[in-house]
Amino acid sequence: MTSANGLLQELRERSDMVSPAERRIAEYIIDNSDSFVDLPMKQLADAADVSEATLIRFCRRRGFEGLPDFRIALAKELAIERAFLREPTELADPLNAHIDTLAGAAFNSITAAKSAISPDNLQQAARLLLMARRIEIVGMGGASANTAAEAVNRLFRLGLAARHTPDGYQQRMIAATLGEQDVMLIISASGELGLVLDSARIAKEAGAKLIAITRPSSQLESLVDIALTFEMRELANLLTPSSSRYGHLFVLDMLATAVAHTIGPDVVRRLLRVKETISGVITDSRNTPIGD
Repeated sequence: MTSANGLLQELRERSDMVSPAERRIAEYIIDNSDSFVDLPMKQLADAADVSEATLIRFCRRRGFEGLPDFRIALAKELAIERAFLREPTELADPLNAHIDTLAGAAFNSITAAKSAISPDNLQQAARLLLMARRIEIVGMGGASANTAAEAVNRLFRLGLAARHTPDGYQQRMIAATLGEQDVMLIISASGELGLVLDSARIAKEAGAKLIAITRPSSQLESLVDIALTFEMRELANLLTPSSSRYGHLFVLDMLATAVAHTIGPDVVRRLLRVKETISGVITDSRNTPIGD
């Protein structure tokens, strides 16, 4: 089957390799891709000056069952183009302009998180984590999985039994083993990923408490006990990395700080012990972060 992300490109590149009738269909789709998604079959066939049977064959030759499947694939590609590919990338701009854009996006993401999440919510989440027997951290995809791994890194040194696996199926199985004394911390930029929602529902049914770092008004927010949410507006440019991960990391920093603040003086002694373990590994560990 033709890739959904390269359907229009494939039609452009192969327009001279099909029959005259199919070439007319391809040209019509390229010139009228938006209307092609919605027009009735007969109207499409008439507009391309072909029969309805030819239109169906055209779709099937590209690996689709018929016109409906072809339309769905085209609609997906158009949605991606509207969100990303039609946005000017301005590669001709100097590098410092791109760096300024990245810095601005990171700053905006962190500022949005700080403004949206209250200290009360952070303290409630911190108390749940401190009372937990086990903390399972869920995050999938590049940014969320990396933030989940960092959450383990931040929490274990505070004495919390936290762990993370990026495997979605294993997350479901682990969720089923949780109980009323356990907490699942979920990190998701969209709050709509099926595997993540499944794990959350399974953990909730098992009696675990749920905390989420996610987008407001998402399905995930409605499932959890405590939601740490902020609006994440991504730059519509494929060449620009996701800026929401800066916000996620900042929320994680705020949460870890809330945990440390709730623990009190004991946390200082624990962190000093951790620091001492690396003093013989790093030449000058006084001004380095704990764990490098």
